Amino acid sequence: MNQVLTTLDEIGEWGSGGTPLTSKSEFYNGSIPWLIIEDLNDDIVIKSKKSITELGLKNSSAKMVNTNTLLIAMYGSIGKLGIAGIKCATNQAIAFCKVNEEIADVWFVFYYLLFSRPKLLHEGRGNTQQNISQTFLKDFPIPLPPLTDQQRIAAILQKADRLRQLRRYARQLSDGYLQSVFLEIFGDPAPNPKGWKKDKFEKVILGTQNGFSPRDNFSPQGSIVLRIRDISSGRIDYSDPRRMIIPENLMSKYILDQNDLLLVRVNGNPNYVGIASEFKVQTDPIVFSDHIIRVKTDKNLINTTFLTHLLNSPFGRKQTLSNISTTAGQFTINS
Repeated sequence: MNQVLTTLDEIGEWGSGGTPLTSKSEFYNGSIPWLIIEDLNDDIVIKSKKSITELGLKNSSAKMVNTNTLLIAMYGSIGKLGIAGIKCATNQAIAFCKVNEEIADVWFVFYYLLFSRPKLLHEGRGNTQQNISQTFLKDFPIPLPPLTDQQRIAAILQKADRLRQLRRYARQLSDGYLQSVFLEIFGDPAPNPKGWKKDKFEKVILGTQNGFSPRDNFSPQGSIVLRIRDISSGRIDYSDPRRMIIPENLMSKYILDQNDLLLVRVNGNPNYVGIASEFKVQTDPIVFSDHIIRVKTDKNLINTTFLTHLLNSPFGRKQTLSNISTTAGQFTINS
């Protein structure tokens, strides 16, 4: 496969959006979809949370974006992607590129940037939040195989991505079913209709521990470092692993063991804080980052699988949410 190495600047026309004055109500709630970072979904974007008027568009640096335009977040959630499925405008946190279809396939560029996201995150700079600039994006290198090869690669990756999304949807259905079975077997823990004995959480655990901060020292080799994005309700997702070379002193302290209970410690969304997953031993040794709490359970007193479902039940979530605190805009629980 012959390919050339070029930059993102060479594959299309770049730009970024803007925000109309928020003090002007006549600039908002119009007919023009106005994308913010939360609207980017790593897929085709067909709706927006907010909209602006023609007056708002004319009186700001916001620009209209046509369909099939590549979208990428420059602030906060660096590298979050989308492809416009509707005509829309964007705010200044989103860069957009109208890819030249004669030399590049937009979906090939999309997947290249998706797999380059760790590098984009690493290069992010900023005191209050990480960010990359449009200049940085334009200078970002990209290998370009012949157009037909790009299209073939993109089609294969799209198919794999759809299968991944179907698996995620199946897991969501499974989670709902498991919660129903849990309640049917054990009853709702709040009214406790079966009269089960109650005790303090601390009575059935041996201890808790926060993970360590990897400080972005990731590499293709080394051990997997679990992050909060890898934790979902009752499951651990290994589809996008991050690895780093772990010093022996950290490995011995933070290596995960069979049936360890993992809790999300901090997140910008309170609904994710305290989500529990049970760790099952994998082939490779795995450690956990500082946004996760590891809980060692007393196997003689409680089953970790049971405890995981209990914590993720409406009763468990209510208990967790009532103990959340807020620090610097982040929601947290502590040991």
